[in-house]
Amino acid sequence: MAKFWSAEEVEYLEENWGIKSIPNIAKNINRTVAAVKAKAIKLELGEYNNSGIYITFNQLVKALGYNQSYSWILERYSKHGCPIKTKKKLNHAYKVIKIDEFWDWAEKNKEVVRFNKLDENALGKEPKWVKEKRILDKKNLKIINNNRIWTKEEDNLLISKVKSYRYTWSDLAKEFNRTEPAIKKRLYKLNCPYRPIQRDNKIAWTNEENNKLKELFSQGYSSDQIAKILNKSEFSIIEKIRILKAIPDKEFKRLWTLQEEMYLFNNKNKTNEELAIELNRTVNAIKRKKERLNINLMLAMTEKQGVNVNV
Repeated sequence: MAKFWSAEEVEYLEENWGIKSIPNIAKNINRTVAAVKAKAIKLELGEYNNSGIYITFNQLVKALGYNQSYSWILERYSKHGCPIKTKKKLNHAYKVIKIDEFWDWAEKNKEVVRFNKLDENALGKEPKWVKEKRILDKKNLKIINNNRIWTKEEDNLLISKVKSYRYTWSDLAKEFNRTEPAIKKRLYKLNCPYRPIQRDNKIAWTNEENNKLKELFSQGYSSDQIAKILNKSEFSIIEKIRILKAIPDKEFKRLWTLQEEMYLFNNKNKTNEELAIELNRTVNAIKRKKERLNINLMLAMTEKQGVNVNV
């Protein structure tokens, strides 16, 4: 006589199907592998091996170990063309995806997917490129420091170093073990009037560097990792990627340079429309930047650094 499945066992099976191995599931609920497979078929859970059967998007999110909300990840993946589909069972609708289609999509969108928390072969047999991407993601500062809170001591030290006018963006990123955009974001949040000095590096990019940049980016390297390899600032890497059209413009927020910020200050009497045309920005971008800049403090910064604001 077949052993009755409790509600708790069914819930456990549904939550872990596609994430834990079938033998592991069977062991944890004291069932045979055959019984687990049979119940999964009856519940229409599908399989997660390389046969191309659907798994739920929720299972995928759990396997990848994201700590962001389900809806945020769903929106982000959908925006980048992830082949997510909707299935209906009785009165319940849920999102699903085929594993083979996910791997194909993920290979073309390596900058979107993070594999640092995905156990090897947790989704069945993996493509060879996933192993290297997992290693890269485990070293990626943007992922490591994603939830790392700035301490009061770090804030004070950051302001002190920037105020000294002896550190570049790259210097500060290394000093605080964070990315250059993270440093810039923190300075804005602290309403700090000072900015790091600009690196006097006007050396033109070589074709070899351009090709290496494209190669590294296509392999899933982050901007800070590429910056270290090419010995350039992270901001220059981000801007070069945008210029080379390695990714669409919408994938990167175009970072403001100090010269652009100073130009806004020195031309504050111009209309937003005029400034948008001259700086090749949207009117909304001009408005937002004006709101975030403190004009009096910008003037002090100009006098300190002697920046040439003519663009």
